[in-house]
Amino acid sequence: MRHIGKGLHYNPSSDEDVTYILNYFLREDGTTDYGQLVRFLRKEVFHWTAEEFGELYGKATRDKPYGKREMQEKERTNSFPLDEKRRALLAVFFQASPALFGLESLDVLIEAREMPPSKELSRVLYSGPIDLAEYRSFLLSCWTLHLRRTARELLDDIELRIARLHDVLPYETEPREKTQPGRLLCGYHLAGGMIAKDQRRFDLALSHFNKALILAREMKSPRLQAAALYRRGGVLLDWRKFAEAWRDFSEAEALKDYTPPRMRGSILVARAIAGGFFVQDHEDMRKKVLTPVKQAHDLLGTENQDEGLHFIRFTDQGYHVDSAIALLESPIERFRCAHAAREHLDQLKGHEEGIRQQTYNLLLEAKISICTKAHDEAVQAALSAFDILKQVETGVNMQRLRQLCRELEAGPYGKSTEVARLRLQLATVGA
Repeated sequence: MRHIGKGLHYNPSSDEDVTYILNYFLREDGTTDYGQLVRFLRKEVFHWTAEEFGELYGKATRDKPYGKREMQEKERTNSFPLDEKRRALLAVFFQASPALFGLESLDVLIEAREMPPSKELSRVLYSGPIDLAEYRSFLLSCWTLHLRRTARELLDDIELRIARLHDVLPYETEPREKTQPGRLLCGYHLAGGMIAKDQRRFDLALSHFNKALILAREMKSPRLQAAALYRRGGVLLDWRKFAEAWRDFSEAEALKDYTPPRMRGSILVARAIAGGFFVQDHEDMRKKVLTPVKQAHDLLGTENQDEGLHFIRFTDQGYHVDSAIALLESPIERFRCAHAAREHLDQLKGHEEGIRQQTYNLLLEAKISICTKAHDEAVQAALSAFDILKQVETGVNMQRLRQLCRELEAGPYGKSTEVARLRLQLATVGA
């Protein structure tokens, strides 16, 4: 077989390079020689053997690998890939522009996921008298469902209940009766915002948390103010608005005289996570990350508070996970304390894990492995996390996994077939 493309330059992010490569592999009949294009990308760009690529491509298309000779024959005869879905697979494997494989986009790979059937909401429930006990019970069930898996299908219910609470709130006259619907309304905004944040609907989440904060201030409830600031800081953190997140967590921490100890613990560790993004030297690390983490640790032995309507939990497990995140978040690589983060994660061994917690722990395992240059372990943890994330339907954690994939792609393991497999998995669920 003659050598094709040796020394040929290709940058997938350059439109000029795409045009150049397409012209290079153009046949006399005006079609693209995809077999030789694949061979060029496999050998000259990614340095995969025919066996390595045969295993990757075969498992993705027929659940068993292609042998070396099979793969080479496909490349030689240009007998593949005629199907657009298979060409999209190749574009993902080679981090190539879809145009290089004759496609406008990679949407053909996105798996169709069944949405739960929309249920008919009770007119009586949303138009009749409000049963405050039922509204409270439903709210707590939303939080529980969200923590176990996802409560995204309940957002419509939450919005309708918020509207009903708004309807009755101005007409309550007795202070005690006015406080009850007001606190419920604040709790519904906090839950709605948290569910929206989980789906990366950040504008909607921020709107809910802003309204919750306004209500908490009107009711002069420092505890609910702290909860709203804490939740709003969390969405700003995921939105990568780090300075604003730090401000919210600091403002929530300033209300410590009015909040239960374990709620303060959650806020302190969140402030440490936000502080990690501002670390510039070791003194900053001590002040902005290590100090609040230590302060939070001292609160673990305190009596657990009533989670109430804000449902802020501070457990030993949550402390160790969030502390590990705080120790890994510095944008300066040498200030990431991977070994200290590993010690926190090791404390979780033997703990019972919910499905969301399994995902979070695997994402942390991958992050720590990247920092310690154990790239093979990192990609295996990331692939395991993906299998769980498909069940949980959490957009924000899927985005964290995408960021991990980008970090792996940028490292020495970036052109491995394992990273290509992870890239393909992520392509099947869209943005």
